[in-house]
Amino acid sequence: EGITVDTVARLADEQLGLTLQHRPVDRTELYVADEVFLCGTMSELLPVTSVDRLPFGVVTPGPLTRALQNHYDDAVRGLGKHPEWCTPVPARTGGAA
Repeated sequence: EGITVDTVARLADEQLGLTLQHRPVDRTELYVADEVFLCGTMSELLPVTSVDRLPFGVVTPGPLTRALQNHYDDAVRGLGKHPEWCTPVPARTGGAA
């Protein structure tokens, strides 16, 4: 639960027509997944390239992960469909630091 996963879930629904489910996942599901990614405040969206040292087919983000990363990057920069999610921070002018 958190703002990043909520944002990713909303973007997945609105931009890609996908519904995010919160549920326990068995490790065997990960072995056969097309793509796996983690999301969190510090990592944002991070592709998982192996599970139990078993690599996925490629070590780059898959098309779904890449699409979500792009939508997320736009959202956090105020460039997406939800500029209200961002708070403008005025630039400093003059003065000592």
